[in-house]
Amino acid sequence: METKDRILEGAWQLFLTYGIRNVSMDEIAKHIGMSKKTIYQYFSDKDDLVYQLMQIGMSEQTKQMQEIAESSENVIEELYRIMIKTKEMFSQMNPLLLFEMKKYHPKAWEVFSQCKDREMKEHFIQTLRKGINQGMFRSNIDVEILARVRMEVVQLIFDPKVFPPAQFNFWEVNEQIFEHFLYGIITLKGLTLLNQYKKQNQETIASAQY
Repeated sequence: METKDRILEGAWQLFLTYGIRNVSMDEIAKHIGMSKKTIYQYFSDKDDLVYQLMQIGMSEQTKQMQEIAESSENVIEELYRIMIKTKEMFSQMNPLLLFEMKKYHPKAWEVFSQCKDREMKEHFIQTLRKGINQGMFRSNIDVEILARVRMEVVQLIFDPKVFPPAQFNFWEVNEQIFEHFLYGIITLKGLTLLNQYKKQNQETIASAQY
């Protein structure tokens, strides 16, 4: 693995666990077994490191969403797979990560905001249109309005003033809000498929426990 990639991966592991503010460059250097001098050859400061991490993270997120969309048989499978993928990501993420990024690292936050408002929103608009064409979503929904609502809700989930981490489970909040959103637009055909995927997933989890 290249030196820069080692730094990025090691820093991301620490940020996921402890949040951004609680991790110093000294701790990153110690975690990856590298001198701070070497780290500063690739990153001007911690803010630059967080910024580059977010650039890579958003690019990878967009790529994964596209791959799931292309390999799914229908829009319900696509959204369910994205929900499972999101659960895996959220389960290992410190809930304060994005809040701290917004407060202390505005350049990195701008990368997240632009991706949310452009690529992620456009992808969700296409997903909603696909769902309408497949008969999975109601035909009278306004995809532009709902896509904007969904993107803002994603950001809201990370606000500790609205959902204090000590009181709410990060993933459960996302799951509840997403299902509430989905049930508002889904047709009977889509709901039948969704319940099938849920049942299959529960059976898979149950069999893995034995």
